[in-house]
Amino acid sequence: MEGPVTGTGPSADEKTREMVSRYLPPEKVAPFLDFERTHLGEHIVISMRPEHWLSSDLGPA
Repeated sequence: MEGPVTGTGPSADEKTREMVSRYLPPEKVAPFLDFERTHLGEHIVISMRPEHWLSSDLGPA
């Protein structure tokens, strides 16, 4: 994705939970969040306005 950055700031727990919930099954969210807090250090959020993106369907043909 390409586009201008519209803001930056510290990561908030609710935003992290929202994003993680998109990609992990519900029973894996809490353990991942615990791991992230204890092993991955501080995070930031970068917001942007997408103007161009490249995507691909990697599913079965």
